Parts: sequence; C-alpha cells; structure tokens
Amino acid sequence: MTTTNTTHFLNSRLLGFNAAFLIAAAWQIHALLNDLSNQAFISKFLLCFILFFLLIDQLGKSAPLNIVISVLFCLIGDVLLQPLDMDYTDLADARQFHFILGVLSFCIAYGSLARYLMRLNPSWRAAIKAQPATLILNSVASLAVLVWIALNNQAAPYLLLVLLIYSPIVVGLATMAFYVRARITSPPYIALLIGCNSIVFSDTLIGLTAFAKLTFPLAPNPVWILSTYIVGIFLVFNAVIFIEKQSRNVK
Repeated sequence: MTTTNTTHFLNSRLLGFNAAFLIAAAWQIHALLNDLSNQAFISKFLLCFILFFLLIDQLGKSAPLNIVISVLFCLIGDVLLQPLDMDYTDLADARQFHFILGVLSFCIAYGSLARYLMRLNPSWRAAIKAQPATLILNSVASLAVLVWIALNNQAAPYLLLVLLIYSPIVVGLATMAFYVRARITSPPYIALLIGCNSIVFSDTLIGLTAFAKLTFPLAPNPVWILSTYIVGIFLVFNAVIFIEKQSRNVK
C-alpha cells in the first residue's frame, strides 16, 4: 500500500467515525426532544464510546495517556449524569449522588485534558505573563457566575462545594486552550478554542439549571446542555488527533 493510499484510508476511517458520532449526536438530540430516556442513555453512551475508538484507531498505542484518561472519564461522567439529563432541576435523593460523582468524573476528564494542553506549550507560564488578559477575564466571569448562582441557589447548599471544585478546572481548560496558540496551526487551535469554550458554556447552563432553576428559550434546557457539550468534545478530540498526527509528520 502506498503512502498516499494509506493516508486516504486513514482519512476515510476518520470521516467514518466522525459520521457515526454525528449520527449518535442527532439521535441524542431527538431522544431529548421527545423525552425518550432509554434512547438518550444509549446514544449518550455511544458518543464517548465512538470517540474512544476514533482515538485508538487514528493514534494507536501512541495516543497520549492524558487524552485516553480524558475520554474514559467523560464516558464515566456521562453514564453517572444520565439520570439527570432529562431534568437537572431535580437534585433530590440519589440524584445528588449521581451529580456529585458525575461532576468529579469530569474533573478528572478535563483536568487530564488541561494537562495535555499544558504539555503542548511547556512555556505556558511565560505565555500567561505576557498575555494575562484572557486568564483574568475568564476568572472574573467564572467568579461572577458562581456568586450569582450562590445568591440564587435553590439546591442543597453543600452541592455548591462541588461547583467550587469543578469550576477552576473547566475554566482552566478553556484558558489553557488559548495559550497553546504559538505551538499549533490555526485549524486545530480554533477547534480547541471553540470546543473548550462550548464545554464551559454547557457546564454553565447546568449550573444555572440545577441551582438557579433557570429555563432557556427556543429549546428545552437538556437540549442546550447536551448539544453544546457534544459540539465541545467533538471539536476538542478531533483537534487532538490533528495535532498528534501533525506532530508525527514533523518528526
């Protein structure tokens, strides 16, 4: 098999996995719109399952450990939060347990992803010192949302501690995505930036739904929450594959 054919074969497989992911994503949104909890569980499970096999198929045994950990804990978090997907406003009884464990799973997932981004730019501290505005703006915005949620909280007060643990991690992920600009080309950088911020947006919607009981226009809250999360992980992990392949070609 020639190099050209091999590249074409890999690209075809990449497109195939991504097509399967988008089909599962459409199934997920359909299930949420029609309140089909069993179907939503299956489609949500498939999303990260497909991502995991996409990662292994494209990068093989050299897939970065932090990325593998991130995908696996996204899957665990998805399964744990599934009972809440249809209604995040209800955090009573066992649902609190699912919420806490699910959020902690995503702490590990996004923490591992943030560590990967830090390794992409070993001089990230210097980059932040040179351009501190993004870190400051993200921190101030995050703090403002947390204060607003705390002042309008309608859930168990101790659950706010979960948000205090989680928020710096996911906001840190979005911040680190900004500071890898000098180390990667434009397409994966833009995908990382949009993807990480889509994840932050999704999690902000969860906080506003679960704690302040806000409702959003045009579509039910679960659709807003899951669709932005799906966009986020789709862009982020495809960007990682692009970055790793590009790095190998350079070497």
